[in-house]
Amino acid sequence: MRKIRLIITDGHPTFREELPRFLVDEEGLELVKQQDFALVFLDLKVPGMDGAELFRQMKTIKPHLAATIITDYPNSDMMTRALAQGSFGVMKKPFRESGIIAAVNIFCRLATAKHLAGKGES
Repeated sequence: MRKIRLIITDGHPTFREELPRFLVDEEGLELVKQQDFALVFLDLKVPGMDGAELFRQMKTIKPHLAATIITDYPNSDMMTRALAQGSFGVMKKPFRESGIIAAVNIFCRLATAKHLAGKGES
């Protein structure tokens, strides 16, 4: 089984209690600079930074980084800007841990299919 690395950013204290490790704004950006992640779960409302801008900066560093946007504001301007950066998916709050697991499973299936399709082109 192939391992993937993922990162979750969220500014809400409740989520930090429910899941093992959440990163916020610049902390997540620094980690993206230092390590190779396949998928980021990114809250649009993080303390100190606009989530769409954070995603733009992450994509500048790692152009192939996929993201699932986590939001209470699915019809916002920030959401439109984040989607324009090429996000992988959207999760509306509130959600359960099972939602994250389902999103990761979908991402893995799509990444595997893309990888296999790329091998067929050789």
